[in-house]
Amino acid sequence: MQEQHGIAVVLTGLLRSLFSPPVADTYRIHVAQPLSARLDTFIVVVGESSDRRPQLKLQAAAAYPGASLFIMPLPIFGNLHCPISGSRVDWESAHPRDPKASQKLRPFEHDEERYVQHARRVLIQWYGIRHGYVRVEAAERRRGAQYAWLLRARTDAVHLEPLPGRWLARASRNHVYVPEGGMNAFGVGMCQNDHFFLCPRHLCRPYFHLIGDLWESPYCVDGGRGTREDANVTGSIFARPAPTAPGGFVLSEAPSAPFWLPPPPKFADAEWYFLARYSNASGKVCDASYTTAEACCGLIREVPYKYSIARGDSNRGHVECHERLVYFWRGTNGSAIRERNRDALARCAALYRYPSANRTASKKPRRVRRL
Repeated sequence: MQEQHGIAVVLTGLLRSLFSPPVADTYRIHVAQPLSARLDTFIVVVGESSDRRPQLKLQAAAAYPGASLFIMPLPIFGNLHCPISGSRVDWESAHPRDPKASQKLRPFEHDEERYVQHARRVLIQWYGIRHGYVRVEAAERRRGAQYAWLLRARTDAVHLEPLPGRWLARASRNHVYVPEGGMNAFGVGMCQNDHFFLCPRHLCRPYFHLIGDLWESPYCVDGGRGTREDANVTGSIFARPAPTAPGGFVLSEAPSAPFWLPPPPKFADAEWYFLARYSNASGKVCDASYTTAEACCGLIREVPYKYSIARGDSNRGHVECHERLVYFWRGTNGSAIRERNRDALARCAALYRYPSANRTASKKPRRVRRL
């Protein structure tokens, strides 16, 4: 293929607020217009009927000119060789502003099936992510060249600052990137934000093929298909330290040897597995209260990219301003976080309630489990 150039953005998830003004307009202003001819957009909507395809194609053409749209049925977990482990942490057992929150968090020790079902809902998104990657590869074959960068984003993400200048321009091709805030304010959630994922082309596959390489692999020995003594815990699924390699790690491709899939650490959820794919399977989380991404997260780095989530549908809803820019932003001082993100909060407040604009930002929310 020819030399790499351009960026592909893969918007995946349920339909949610994909066509709403806060989502579509901020994508155009902060992503599409600055990147211009260098950008291709791929949309994978999960869980909608194929009968709605004509209507959704018209909406996509209006909101995301030139984008590729694919409607994907809701996946059924029928081809799994590895079992799904549920959430391991009770996020309500400590307050994220407490400097000792990591020591006060408690793991779940009850109602296991409930949290397995939650993990299944988390993993549904990875079917859409994989299909988006397949469509990117098909486009690359047609154009005769790979993209230089891939960005995966949610279908309800609201961009509050320019992607190229605030994120892409600062990125190194030796690492992959996730937002620093907006998803989990606890230190143990470091490097596990799955709302966005930016990768140089050669480091993308382990993220986009997470569901197939781990849970669908026939090499998994869990579930009565072998014994753990016959397999390597990491096998060929997690990154391996390699001091001489760019970034210090070698990434895995598709599994090629027997492995068993360890459950997440006790203070982690299903998102932990993509962290392990880019760091290691040590069974530990990376806790920002005593370490850094450079020291713990392997090839993953965090960026303070400002964004939010639009709740509702294409016609009516609200944008989570305080929630995503303060409450779910990591740090022990809420006032300092609010001041740090003051400009983004002001931009978000103008979008808060749609279709009406210029409404005041939401009040501080009640404590809720992070999403």
